[in-house]
Amino acid sequence: MAILGPCRGLERLQRPDHPSDRGTAEPRVGASGGRLPAGAAALLLAALLALAAGVTSAAQAAQPNAALAQEGARIYQQEGCPICHQINGNGGTIGPDLTQVGARRSDPAWLLRLLSDPNSVVPGGSAMPPFKHLPEPTLRALVAYMLSLK
Repeated sequence: MAILGPCRGLERLQRPDHPSDRGTAEPRVGASGGRLPAGAAALLLAALLALAAGVTSAAQAAQPNAALAQEGARIYQQEGCPICHQINGNGGTIGPDLTQVGARRSDPAWLLRLLSDPNSVVPGGSAMPPFKHLPEPTLRALVAYMLSLK
């Protein structure tokens, strides 16, 4: 089977020392017994889906999913974020203006930490309450929404 897209040429790589090339693949490998660390499966799946879709650059892969960002916009309203934050001139002025937050802050992990525990990333502390009560998929939707604000 030929490999197409960004992985083109990988079929020429050979690793004679690899167990699968000798027909003796070990059923359990690595310190974790063959299990991926928490969160790694989702990252691996996203990378494989990006490759399958023909994504050829990191910038292209970093684009937030539109449906997830739309869900994040709904959660933003539901959680009362506009009470403190403005977007395009609408909302409160207690917290930072989020109009271009996706252009200023492009690191999803940092934004996720900010939402979960604002005091861990804001020097001197933050007036924003932590959103630890929200499940991680909900926080990731909020992050996708913030990344879309450019």
